[in-house]
Amino acid sequence: HLDWLGTSVAQSAERLGFALGRADEDFVCAEMIFVHAIARAAAPLLRGYIRGLVFAERRPTDRLLDLMTRLEASHPQVAVDILSYAGDSFDGLNRVVRLVDSYALPARYLATFARGIGRRRLGAEEVGRLLPYFVDAARRGDAGSAQAGVRFLSQFLQFEHRQAQQSCLEVEHIRRHAWKLVEASLPIVGGHLAHEWSETIEKLASYDIDHAANLLAQALLCENL
Repeated sequence: HLDWLGTSVAQSAERLGFALGRADEDFVCAEMIFVHAIARAAAPLLRGYIRGLVFAERRPTDRLLDLMTRLEASHPQVAVDILSYAGDSFDGLNRVVRLVDSYALPARYLATFARGIGRRRLGAEEVGRLLPYFVDAARRGDAGSAQAGVRFLSQFLQFEHRQAQQSCLEVEHIRRHAWKLVEASLPIVGGHLAHEWSETIEKLASYDIDHAANLLAQALLCENL
């Protein structure tokens, strides 16, 4: 029934995959699920299986890591989806960064990690590592990646605030890239992200009120915002 489980009709495919991943101590089901995902670009069952594997704190075998590499080569968009849940045991963040570095995917796919990686949130230094990709994309006129970058940073800052954590903006190089992102994205970010963009500016204003005021003044004259 693998083909059927790869369709939108199978609404519980991910739930089934999760149960299999938790219970499959000997990785009996792993290869057939991976091979089917590689052949059909089918994500839900594999996503659930990987989530179950991570939940059970079971490390992948070398064979599973090889299959993940095959999935990256054949269907990089699906691989990003899976790797965001696979987490550190699959070296998920580094794998997706390599896909972007090799131009297999645009930078906007890095925004998948706004919700975290595996069962943890990103750390401040990891956010600082990803921001330059969004800045470079925005400067090249890649509106999709610019919008994704603004959303990524806004969501991370909101999470920090809810958790009463020290802001990643306290780190000078992260703050510098955050300024660059809001500057570069101003002409192309689009009205539907005006709230996230302006909220990010408000948080940055604590560090340079004049810079923030200048950008907000420019936004008033921008047709996109």
